[in-house]
Amino acid sequence: MVIKITSLVVALIASLSLGQAPAFEVASIRPSRDTEGIREFQIQPGGRLVIAGMSLKDLVRRAYLASDIAQDESRIIGGPNWINSERFDILAKAEGDLGFDSEGRPVRLLAMLRTLIESRFNVKVHAESREMQVYDLVVDARDGQSRSGLRQSALDCPVFQQGIPRPPPDPVRWCGFRAGLTDNVVRVAAQGVTMAEAASNLAGLRSVARPVRDKTGLTGRFDFQFDYAPALTQAAEQNATVFTAIRERLGLKLQPVKGPVDIIVVDSAERPSTD
Repeated sequence: MVIKITSLVVALIASLSLGQAPAFEVASIRPSRDTEGIREFQIQPGGRLVIAGMSLKDLVRRAYLASDIAQDESRIIGGPNWINSERFDILAKAEGDLGFDSEGRPVRLLAMLRTLIESRFNVKVHAESREMQVYDLVVDARDGQSRSGLRQSALDCPVFQQGIPRPPPDPVRWCGFRAGLTDNVVRVAAQGVTMAEAASNLAGLRSVARPVRDKTGLTGRFDFQFDYAPALTQAAEQNATVFTAIRERLGLKLQPVKGPVDIIVVDSAERPSTD
C-alpha cells in the first residue's frame, strides 16, 4: 500500500518534533454558522488569521500540503466522517514575522496551524505516496500551436523574503491564480504563473478534482483566462466544460493517467473543545 514517504510532507510533519513547535498567541475555535458553503482563509495585518466555514479536512490540506490555493481534497484520506462535513470558524493571532518563503507561503504560520489542529483536534497524520487516477497537463498534439489564450507573461512577480514587508496588493498587476463563479459560469484567470503552478491550481477546480501533473514542457511564466460551466448546471448546455475550455483556449489537454500521488492519511481526530 505504501510506496514511499514524500519529502515535502515529511519535512512538514517532522518540523513539529524539532524543538518547540511554534504556536499562536491566542486562538478561538467555534462551529461555523455559515449556511452558504463559503470558505474563507485570510491572513490579515498584525499576524491575524481568520478562517470561516472550513472543515478539518480543509485545514489538514492547507497545513500539511502547504497550499493556500489548490483544493484537491483527494489528497487527504482517512479520519472520521465528520472531518469533511462539520465546519469551523477560527480566529487566531500570531506574534512576529509569519516567515514567508520565496513563493509567498507563510511557512511559520502554517507550522502554527499544524500545532493548533494537533492540539485542539488531536489530529494524528502520516504521509504516503499511492498510485491514483491523475491528470497530466500536456500540449494538445492535435493543435499544439493554437494557444491564443496562453501568453508569455511580462509581469515581474515579487519574490518574498523573510523580514521584508510584503508590498500592497495591486488590483491590475497581480500574480497568481483566481477563479470565480458568475451566472453559473466559472471564470479562471492566471497571471505570472508557471505551468507547474497552473497544474496545481487546476487540480483545485471542482470539475477537475484530481491531482494534475505538469507534463507540458513549457518554461517561463504565463498569463491566461478561460470560462467554463460546471457539470450538471443549466449553463453546461450552452458553455464549454473545463476540459474543452482548456483545450480550445489554451491549446492544452488534461490527459487521464495513473501515477504516484503524495497524500496525507488522517489516522485519528477528535472534535475540538469550543470557546
